[in-house]
Amino acid sequence: MFSYLKFFFMSSIVLVICATAFIGWYYRTTADNIISNQVQTNNISIAKVYTNTVWKEHREVVKIIYDIASQDRAEYVEYVNFGKDTVRFLQEIPIARFNLYSPNGEPFIRTTHNTLNISGTDNNLNENVSINIFDIIKDGKPQSEIVEDAQFYTAGGKIKEGILVRTLIPIMSENYVGILSNQKPELDGVIEIYYDVTDAIGVMRNFQYIGAGFILVIFGILFTLLIYTSRRAEKIIEKQHETNVELTSAKVKAETENKQKSQFVANISHELRTPLNAIIGFSEIMKDEVMGPIQNEQYQSYTKDIHAQGVHLLSLINDILDYSKAESGKLELEYEEIDLNKMVAVCLRTQEPRANSAQVALVKDLPSEHIIITSDAKRLKQILLNLLSNAVKFTPAEGSVKVSIWENISDKRIGIEVEDTGIGIAPKDIAKALSPFGQVDSELSRKYEGTGLGLPLTKKFTELLRGELKIHSEVGKGTKITILLPKDNKEEMIQAQHPLPNNPKTSSE
Repeated sequence: MFSYLKFFFMSSIVLVICATAFIGWYYRTTADNIISNQVQTNNISIAKVYTNTVWKEHREVVKIIYDIASQDRAEYVEYVNFGKDTVRFLQEIPIARFNLYSPNGEPFIRTTHNTLNISGTDNNLNENVSINIFDIIKDGKPQSEIVEDAQFYTAGGKIKEGILVRTLIPIMSENYVGILSNQKPELDGVIEIYYDVTDAIGVMRNFQYIGAGFILVIFGILFTLLIYTSRRAEKIIEKQHETNVELTSAKVKAETENKQKSQFVANISHELRTPLNAIIGFSEIMKDEVMGPIQNEQYQSYTKDIHAQGVHLLSLINDILDYSKAESGKLELEYEEIDLNKMVAVCLRTQEPRANSAQVALVKDLPSEHIIITSDAKRLKQILLNLLSNAVKFTPAEGSVKVSIWENISDKRIGIEVEDTGIGIAPKDIAKALSPFGQVDSELSRKYEGTGLGLPLTKKFTELLRGELKIHSEVGKGTKITILLPKDNKEEMIQAQHPLPNNPKTSSE
C-alpha cells in the first residue's frame, strides 16, 4: 500500500510544481504585460507632448541636419540648441533614457537622465533588446518591450542594474494621412524612451514568489497530512490484520481444544456407562424381587430410587455422548423411509403420562394422508421427544402443547412444529437456550433438573439431517419451534458422514 502512496505522492509533487510554475509564469506574464502597456501609454503621451513642442519648433532644421555626418553635427548651433531644448523638456520627467533616431535608423540625439550626449557614443552599458528600430520605421506603429538585467546610468552618474520598459514611438510626417488611406508610413524620426520599472515589477514578482510559496506550503501541509493519515491507516490495517491472524489462530486452537474436549467427554461417557449399566441392571433385579422378596419397605423404596436415578443418569450421559459425537462429526446416521404420522403418535403417547400429571393437554394436528420422509429414525424421534418433553416441562397446568406436521411441495421439505402455551423465552435468551448446557433462568425452569442439552441437541441433530430450526417465543405467552427437513435425504446421506458446516442454518423469528 505504501508503494502506491509513495508513487501518488511523487506524482502529485511533480504535478503541483508544474501547476505552480505555470500559474507563476501566467501571473508574471500578465503582470508584465499590464505594466508594459501602462508604461507604453505614458511614454506615448510624453512623446506626443514632445513632438507638439520641441520637435515642432525645430522640425525643419532637424531634417536638414539629418543629412550632416554625425561627427560634424556638434559644430552647428541649431543642433546644440535642439539638444538643450530636449534636455529642458525632459528635466522634470522621470525616465531613464531618451533617444531620437533619424528616419533611416541612425542615432540623432541620446540623453542619459536628462544629460545630453552629443559624442555619438552609446549611452547603453548593456542593452538586451529584441525590437529592431527598422520594424518601427517599416510599420509606423509604437511597440514596447521589457528589458531584463539592463545596466544604465542614474541621475548621480552611477551605474544601476534593473528592469526597463523600452518604447519605440514613430514621429509621423506632416504629409501622412493615416492607416485608413492605405498610405505607406512616412516618418520624420523615431523616439526611444526607457522607463525604469524595477521597483514596480519587483513588487509584482515578490507577490508572485509569495503566492507560489504559499501554494507550495499549503500543498505541502495537505500532503503531509495525507501521508500521516495514510501511514496511520496503514498501521491500523496492519494491526487489524495481526489481530485477525491472532483471532484465526485462537479460533483454530479453540476448535481443536473443543474437539479434544468432546473426545474426552465421549470417552468418559463410555467409561461411565459400563458401571452404570451394572447399577441399573442389579437395581432392576432387586426392584422386581427376581431373587426373592425384600421384606423391608424402606429398602424397596431405596432400590426404586437407585434404579430411577440410574436410568435418569444414563439418559443424561447418552445425551452428552450424542452431542459430543455430533459436534465432532462422528455421529453415524442410518437413513430409511419413516411414516412421520405414526412416529408423532408414538412420541405423543410416551409423553401422555407426564402431561396428564402436569395437567397439560396434548393436541395433534396431523394430515389425513400419511407423510413419508427419508431420514434417520432414531435422531428424528429424539428430536420430537426433546421438543415435546421441553414443551410439557415448561408449560404450567391448564396449558397445552400442539404438534403439527405438513409437507411443502414447492421446496420438497417437511415441516414439524411444536407449539406450547408455556413460560416462553425472551428474544435475548434464545441464543443461550440453544447453546450447550445453557439454561434460561426463570422461576419455572428452576423447578426441573437437566443438563440444558435438550434444545442444543435438537439443533445439532437438525443440522445433521440438513434441516433448519426456527424459534419464535414470547415471555408469558409460549414458544413455537419449527423444524424444516428435506423430504428426500439420499444425497445428504453421504454428506452427513463428514464434519458439520461452519454456518448451520438456525434462525429465530
